[in-house]
Amino acid sequence: MIEKTHRARLPKARAIHLRAARIERLLGVPLPGVRVLAILSGLGMVVKRERDGWKVTPPSYRFDVSREEDLIEELARVHGYAGLPSRAPLARIAAMAAPEGLPAESRLRRVMVDRDYQEVITYSFVDPDLDRLLRPEAGAVSLSNPISADLAVMRTSLWPGLLQVLRHNLNRQQTRLRLFEIGRCFETGCQGLRQDKLVAALVYGSALPEQWGVSPRAADFHDLKSDVEALLDLAALRGRVCFEPLRDHPALHPGQSASLVLGETRIGQIGLLHPGMKAKLGLDGDVLLFEAMLLPFLKPSVPKFSEISKFPSIRRDIAIVVDSNIQAKTILEIAKTEAGNLLIDLQLFDEYRGKGIDSGRKSLALGLTLQDSSRTLKDSDVEGVIQRVVSALVTRVGANLRQ
Repeated sequence: MIEKTHRARLPKARAIHLRAARIERLLGVPLPGVRVLAILSGLGMVVKRERDGWKVTPPSYRFDVSREEDLIEELARVHGYAGLPSRAPLARIAAMAAPEGLPAESRLRRVMVDRDYQEVITYSFVDPDLDRLLRPEAGAVSLSNPISADLAVMRTSLWPGLLQVLRHNLNRQQTRLRLFEIGRCFETGCQGLRQDKLVAALVYGSALPEQWGVSPRAADFHDLKSDVEALLDLAALRGRVCFEPLRDHPALHPGQSASLVLGETRIGQIGLLHPGMKAKLGLDGDVLLFEAMLLPFLKPSVPKFSEISKFPSIRRDIAIVVDSNIQAKTILEIAKTEAGNLLIDLQLFDEYRGKGIDSGRKSLALGLTLQDSSRTLKDSDVEGVIQRVVSALVTRVGANLRQ
C-alpha cells in the first residue's frame, strides 16, 4: 500500500479560544482549570493555557467542535449534568394591564363553552370541492404540493372543517352536536392575499340534552341566534349589529338566514344549511351555521355610567297589525325615534299570525318603558309619547292598532 500526502493542502486544525468566564456564565458554576484540562485532553484535544482561559485545538475527526460553545457543551457532558446547578432566571416580570373594554379570545371561548359548545381545531387545508360548494365566489389558495387530493386548498371559511367534524360524528352515532372554532381563513383577491381570523359555530340535533322534564325539540334558527347575541353582548355590540335577511348565500336557506351588519359593513352570516347543499353532503336533519369576522368582537367598548333615576318608570304595551313583509327591525326603529329620550327600554314580546288576522298580515306587540330622570311622568306625558309612536307607525308602514 502506498500513501501519498500533500500536507500543504490538508485542512489545518483551527484553535478555539475558551474563556473561563464564559464557562461559568453558561454552566452557572466555575470549573477548576485542572478539571477543564483533564476533560479536554481526555477527548483528544490539544490544550494550551492562556491568561484568561485556554487555546484548544480539536482533533480532525471532531468536525462537530468548531466554536467556544461546542467546547463548553463537551465540558458539561463529561463533567455531568447532575453536577450543574439548577437556577431559575432572575428577571423582572410584570403582567401588563389588559384594556378595560377589550375582550380576549379566551373570553369568547368561555362564553361558547358555557353555552354548551365544544371547541374544535380543524385543518387549514380543505377539500376544494367542498370549499367551492360553500363559497363559489371566493378565491381559494391552491397548494403546490398538497398532502392529499382532499386537502388541496387553503380554507376560505371555517364551515368545511365544521361540516367534516359533523359527518365524522354522525358516522359514530352522535346525534347532538354543538361545535365552534376560531381560526384564520385565506382568500386571494384584487388586493392580494387576505388572512382574516373568523369565529364560527355549528348546531345539529336537539336544542337540549335528553331529559325527562322537557319535551324534545330540534334546535332552530333562534336558538343559534341567541348564542350569537351572547357574543355580541360580550363586545357591547348587541344594539349596533343588525340581523338583516340574507337571500343570496349559496350555502344557506334563503328563508332562514340573516347577515350580521355593523354600520354599513357585513361582518358575518347565520342560518340554516340549504336543503340542496344538505343533500349533496349526504346529511339528514337541520344544520345551523354561523360565521363572522373576529376583529369586531375584540374592539374596545368601555362601559359608560349613567345615573339611575329615582323616579318611577311606566310601561305601556301596544299591539299593531302590519303587512307580513314589514321587518320587526323597522317597527322598533320607528318606535325608538318617536319615543325620544323618555324611552329606556323597548321589547318586541309577541308575534301572531292566524285567526283574527287577515292573510298576508301579522300582529306585533311592543312593550315601551318610559322614565324621566328629573320628575315623575304624568299620564298625559306617556299618552303623548304613545300617540306619536302609533301615528308614525300608521303613516310610515300602514299599521293598524289592534284592539
